[in-house]
Amino acid sequence: MTTKKQSIEKTLSQPLPKKAIKQREGGGGMILDYLEGWWAIQNANRIFGIGNWSYEPVFERMEHIVLPDTQKGKKTGFYTIPVVLKVNIGDKEVVRGDVGITQYYGEEGKEMAIKGCVTDALKRCLRTFGEQFGLLLYDKGDTTPPTTRIKGQGSFQSQEQLMEKFGMDTGQLPPACSACGATMTLVSRKDGSSLFWSCPNWRTKGCKGLNVDDVDIDGNITGKKKAKSAKKKNNVNMDVNVDDIPF
Repeated sequence: MTTKKQSIEKTLSQPLPKKAIKQREGGGGMILDYLEGWWAIQNANRIFGIGNWSYEPVFERMEHIVLPDTQKGKKTGFYTIPVVLKVNIGDKEVVRGDVGITQYYGEEGKEMAIKGCVTDALKRCLRTFGEQFGLLLYDKGDTTPPTTRIKGQGSFQSQEQLMEKFGMDTGQLPPACSACGATMTLVSRKDGSSLFWSCPNWRTKGCKGLNVDDVDIDGNITGKKKAKSAKKKNNVNMDVNVDDIPF
């Protein structure tokens, strides 16, 4: 006889329906795959059962990160909010936690950004339960934007494979991000026309990308985006171009 726990585990192991995946355009020429908040909640109700799960934003740990004004003079920044998720599976309570982050533009966007943080954190908590909540939409280590990883699709290309595909020297060394110092990686533009260098901390620190022509074979930044001294205020990078932040 199949128990409720076994039934839930079987459902969680099923592939994510392709119709659930939505796409939006991000900065740096990327197309980001994501799940809508309402769909994730509806799916949780279906799998776990209404009343068998709950979540709570930890507003006392909310953080507000202010960025430089946009070119149009609009205030902009990020909010981050942790969320704790609790799910009853059989006779066991499973607890998950994660942090949501959302950018806003203008004072009028702050309220929606806070709500967006909660939804983002909830979805990130739910993804720990597997494919049914979009786990495979995220790259390893979760240091880069979500990208499509659905069964039946081709596997990811390595950095060397991308270099070969676009005629780059496979001896190319990666540059260090001029803002945070992290090692950058090659990412294909959404139209597949070329590559660019992306910082793994683009989500949390708003770091900018680089054109491949701005980096020499040894990984030195030589073009117009040559590294500048990072201007910091309240531990926030002030050289961020908000138009390059893929949210």
